Amino acid sequence: MLRLLVTGHAGCGKTTLLSRVALHFPNLVAGFLTHEVRRGSKRFGFSITPLSQYNGTVPPHRLCSTLFASVETQSPVRVGKYGVDVSALEKVAVPELKNALSSDKPLVVIDEIGKMELASTTFVELLKECIEADKVFLASVHAYRHPVSDELKKRDDVLVWHLSVANREEMFERVLDLVCGGLGLTVRPVGVLRTVWEEKDKAPRQPSPPPATITIFPPYLSAAEQLKKEQKIEVVWFAHLAQRKTVVDSGERKGCGVFSLRTVNRPTCLGISSAVILKNALPVIKIDRCDAVDKTLVADIKPALKEQR
Repeated sequence: MLRLLVTGHAGCGKTTLLSRVALHFPNLVAGFLTHEVRRGSKRFGFSITPLSQYNGTVPPHRLCSTLFASVETQSPVRVGKYGVDVSALEKVAVPELKNALSSDKPLVVIDEIGKMELASTTFVELLKECIEADKVFLASVHAYRHPVSDELKKRDDVLVWHLSVANREEMFERVLDLVCGGLGLTVRPVGVLRTVWEEKDKAPRQPSPPPATITIFPPYLSAAEQLKKEQKIEVVWFAHLAQRKTVVDSGERKGCGVFSLRTVNRPTCLGISSAVILKNALPVIKIDRCDAVDKTLVADIKPALKEQR
């Protein structure tokens, strides 16, 4: 299982990188991000944002956050000029990490493992459980010495990648590809489908009404601007509940090779739905029909081929 720590000096872009990666995995990620809080041009403190509430409709940095450290916070825990409200930190971090451990969310993101967060013994205990869990683990970690973070960096099963201002764009691409691979995704998700089909067995075998929606993730909004009402499209989606290694159908058409069928149980679990756009109100595109389960991630959208005469 993938366990990746991204380290680097303050200001190199660790939070931005983890936030950009988390954008791709709504409903699959738990954990938290920490952000600078500024008053004017000066840094005032730090806030913590839970990721389990991220559903793909708004970027993580616009979710509800909690201030847990500031220059005005009165606390015996001090990191530089900032007082750390450990109870405020734990109010968000503890339930998020417990949720990461108990839920079926396959990706844990922690930003960051630093002096402020390590002041909480409860956080440290849950951190160690998370890195041992059978999940993809992605975290940023400070560049300073600390017994807990030093121990994590020395683990044989942990990758430690160094981020800098010079390499951060290249590093983002590498981290995203690695996380996709760790989750079993060979291509990147660009959106999420919302349908009435809540269970795999209830979904139809061909695209069927009622209407559904596609929420385009923020990095790909410009790619969908030219899609028009009444346009026919093909929606390619990840069949995440399908049997990935199936090559021969074991159901009603037992013994039939899946390349001659539209079953989602196949070596590469991708589904394709033909649909007509009812409305393009980005980030949401309404379509007339779909056969994917609710909250299915979208791999691609293509205009339908014109019929040949």
